[in-house]
Amino acid sequence: MTFGQPDRFTLLQNQGLWWAPDGSRLLISRVDTSQVQQYWISDQADPGARPVQVRYPRVGTPNAEVSLWLVGLDGSRVVVQTDQGEFEYLTAVTWDGHGPLIAVQSRDQRRLEVRAVDPGTGQASVRVHAGRRAAGTTVIVRQALGQPGTTVIVRRAGSPDRSIASKAEPPGLDLRIELIRVGEREIRSALLLPSWHESGAPPLPVLIDSYGGAAQRVFLAQTAPFLVSQWFAEQGFAVIVADGRGTPGRDPAWERATRGDIATPVLEDQIAALQAIAATHPGVLDLRQVVIRRWSRDRSAALQRSLQGTLPRPS
Repeated sequence: MTFGQPDRFTLLQNQGLWWAPDGSRLLISRVDTSQVQQYWISDQADPGARPVQVRYPRVGTPNAEVSLWLVGLDGSRVVVQTDQGEFEYLTAVTWDGHGPLIAVQSRDQRRLEVRAVDPGTGQASVRVHAGRRAAGTTVIVRQALGQPGTTVIVRRAGSPDRSIASKAEPPGLDLRIELIRVGEREIRSALLLPSWHESGAPPLPVLIDSYGGAAQRVFLAQTAPFLVSQWFAEQGFAVIVADGRGTPGRDPAWERATRGDIATPVLEDQIAALQAIAATHPGVLDLRQVVIRRWSRDRSAALQRSLQGTLPRPS
């Protein structure tokens, strides 16, 4: 059980507590994984190592119990009514001058509600949240492809725009990237090559670095999402990132195309992107050596590809 810590079971992997604007109270996530099934993962590279215990809520098995607590500096505690039985996932939390605001989602991920929380009673009511300006001030945050870091502009009526300087360290890595739309379905894709690769050089082994499913898209005109992919390209790979059916940010039909079948459309689009890019870049990709990287959905997709024989096994 954890309190106030980032936890993958909440879908809020980067934060677990939120301060009230006046600093008098905290909104804290509580995650109880005691009912989640346990598995033991062995290291195939070191068979003698002790297996690692992990908890994972397979379909049809108990999920983690996620709740929110309002905790005051005076020791007071109020449990937020998140309706955990119907909405098992906590997907977003914020707290501004209007009070706490949360987003909860059903386990089948077909229903999502945005709720305002009464900080006195913990009662949550459904709201529609579309964004706002605070006290006549607008803050604009921008990222661009080829531009490291984030640009922040503060805009206020009657005053010139002001920028907030970024103190982030430069990544020390320049992208060699081509954003393209490929195949009959115009799959939004990116091809990254090593900075030292020259035309006419031997074809490169291929690394597919897509997320490949609902909840997350990678095809963005920003530098940060592609830095890790470029690092792998520098190791000697042609890296492909493709946002196939099921990824958000395109249109409702595209996002819902995986309803009832989260594997087949995803596999078809990743393979279609690979083949289309190979056709438009002859001599660049070595289709005899294709591997896939990442986690979660992609590991399942990699296993399915291998079992189905849809991709050649890597050498």
